Amino acid sequence: MALLKRLMWKQGVLLYGIRLKKELMRLNQLGLKFSFYYLSSFSIPISNDARYIYVSSAYHFVFWKLLHLSYDTILIILVRLRFDFLMSHSFDSKIAEIYNERFLEFGPMPEASMWYSKKRQFARFDIILDQIKSLSQKNKMSVSDIGCGYGAFLEFLSERKYSLELHYYGYDVSDVVVKFCQKKYSNRASFHTGSIPMMDSDFIIMSGTFNFFPSRDYNAWRRYFYNFLNLLWSKLKCAMIFNLQIAEQEKITEGGIVYSSQKEIESFCKSSFGNVSLITNPTVPKDMTFVVSKHSRF
Repeated sequence: MALLKRLMWKQGVLLYGIRLKKELMRLNQLGLKFSFYYLSSFSIPISNDARYIYVSSAYHFVFWKLLHLSYDTILIILVRLRFDFLMSHSFDSKIAEIYNERFLEFGPMPEASMWYSKKRQFARFDIILDQIKSLSQKNKMSVSDIGCGYGAFLEFLSERKYSLELHYYGYDVSDVVVKFCQKKYSNRASFHTGSIPMMDSDFIIMSGTFNFFPSRDYNAWRRYFYNFLNLLWSKLKCAMIFNLQIAEQEKITEGGIVYSSQKEIESFCKSSFGNVSLITNPTVPKDMTFVVSKHSRF
């Protein structure tokens, strides 16, 4: 199989037709962490027994501490990345199918996004907006909303009469809601099908995005969630803000609602990213907002 598919280093160097082993040897010399973007759908043979790593457009992998790793170890990492990618893609497809059906049933209402009520939905948005105001000292900023649904955060900003200049980018795996938002908010924002921002943003917000999962396997959700946080961190300038349902015993209900461990999520964010703060709101029980910032101010 000809290896004429292209990839791009983060530094912007285009590579063509280079065998994986040779490329991995180059990566092995870089040390610390190295990241690169796959620009188009392609497959790269990673051994003689026809195993492949499949990636899709604009998917971003981060390789940690490749220095001193053997070729076999790197091969194992790539196989695991392939597995995680395929699993994430499978879960995304299932999630998209479910939310497409709910939007067609309920329309642009909180129930379509599995919100209990508009009041609780906006209570979470209030926390997010307060944190954006607190962390930002600029008159204009960019926000990527992952799992934007039918554009409820934009409606919230209108009701709160938010006046600062905001460049809003909405992302959702549901193509039905994205098409709805593109038609309704075309003059105010940009919407895209997917879950990884196409460009860097000052803030990345996720309100309720990871509270539903189409499997009761909590370990699968954990891998799915942590992988996304790592990917999103690379597209971030200031802070990512997300909320989760919290319980003493982590679990996923029969209805697919995820309850996480506060200590576990906090520990992962601190060890992986650094600055973490936690916020609760008594009007939204069992709900925790995590603010993970690159700087105390920006």
